[in-house]
Parts: sequence; C-alpha cells; structure tokens
Amino acid sequence: MVDIFQKSGSHWVTHADWGCSDGNHKAWIIVEADNKDEARRIVPPAFRASAKITGLNKFTVEEIDTLLREHERR
Repeated sequence: MVDIFQKSGSHWVTHADWGCSDGNHKAWIIVEADNKDEARRIVPPAFRASAKITGLNKFTVEEIDTLLREHERR
C-alpha cells in the first residue's frame, strides 16, 4: 500500500496515519473537503473505488444531550 502511495506521487503519504505496525495495513487521512467526491479525488487512483469516505463532525455537550434524549424517545 505505501508503495502505491509513493508511486502515485501523492504528497498525502506523509500526512496519513498508518495501521501497519499493528497489522492493519490501511491508511487514514483527514482532510477538509467540500464534499465526499472532492475527498475521494485526493485518494490515489488505485484506491479510489474502494476508499471509504466518512464525514466527521464534532458535537458540543449540549448537542450530545439532545441527541441522547431524541434516541431515548424512539
């Protein structure tokens, strides 16, 4: 996997978090993008089709409390 990142010329290889030392041969890269398609274009071509793009967000304590109350009502 690392060799494909290097061969792709992707400068993201140095910004990735790698699980290789723990036997999980995957890379995680956190980027700011306007949408998932834009984020996918950052991934080296060899991995684009299989890459899992996950939108991340942060919650305040109040937002978490509201979410928990809403889930309890269901």
